[in-house]
Amino acid sequence: NMTGMSFEQYEYLFNFISSKNGINLLVFGLGRDSYMWNFQANKKGRTAFLEDVPHWIDQTAQENPGIEIWPVVYPTACRDHESLLKEYEEGNQKKLFPNWPLSISNTIWDIIIIDGPMGYNINNPGRMIPIASSFHFQKEQEHGDIFVHDASRKIESKYSEYFFTKNNY
Repeated sequence: NMTGMSFEQYEYLFNFISSKNGINLLVFGLGRDSYMWNFQANKKGRTAFLEDVPHWIDQTAQENPGIEIWPVVYPTACRDHESLLKEYEEGNQKKLFPNWPLSISNTIWDIIIIDGPMGYNINNPGRMIPIASSFHFQKEQEHGDIFVHDASRKIESKYSEYFFTKNNY
């Protein structure tokens, strides 16, 4: 589907993030909520956004001067989710954990929100890379929280279960 988070999801996340009083927050996906995450919920911390849609990058940067946005190209498609996971299991982790900018990969992220890229049809890039990469970003940490929007969808559910279960830590 192409809808955003529910009011209850926004409220929960906003309260959770703002209660931390300044953290490192990584958000996969830009949207009308970017201002809220960056300038309200985490106003005392660092918020970085990863986005693959040029229109959203341009619009959000124009409307929110000073916001930290990293353009991303996802070479994946939802239709390939099974073969990508199989390759990962066989030791080829590069497709699901690409070379991120050092400012992203070398940061300890307290909270990661996965709300992009699009994944509602087989031709969309899907959230396989954000889920796998979030696992890698946080697997050496003692704490950290990852929120996956649309986690009830087939691919998001499968990847979340695979990467975020205890047997992977």
